[in-house]
Amino acid sequence: MQSLMAALHLIRPIDTVVARNLVIAAADVFLCSDERRMVSRIKDDELRLYGTHCPLYDHFLNPRWHGLTACGCFARRRGWYDALGIDVEENLIMNKKWGDPVCQLAVRFKVK
Repeated sequence: MQSLMAALHLIRPIDTVVARNLVIAAADVFLCSDERRMVSRIKDDELRLYGTHCPLYDHFLNPRWHGLTACGCFARRRGWYDALGIDVEENLIMNKKWGDPVCQLAVRFKVK
């Protein structure tokens, strides 16, 4: 996130609309690849992130894999919010580990 902000010549504090757009851009750049899919939507003034395919989740299903048992995406996003200098409220709505078809997260940006 710091690199993205520097490339755009943005400094803290960031307002909530710009912060939301930066998180969408960061999800597109850093959380999407040939193996990973992250879709962003705005609904009811919240950012909704949908993880439709995740290679980490595929490892959860492999009985021979003894690595990470929680999604690493949460820690990465927390670092983004810290770099933005903004408070957020996250609500995990769906999680593939719970048997849902996708991971869905609602992010509400708060003014400090």
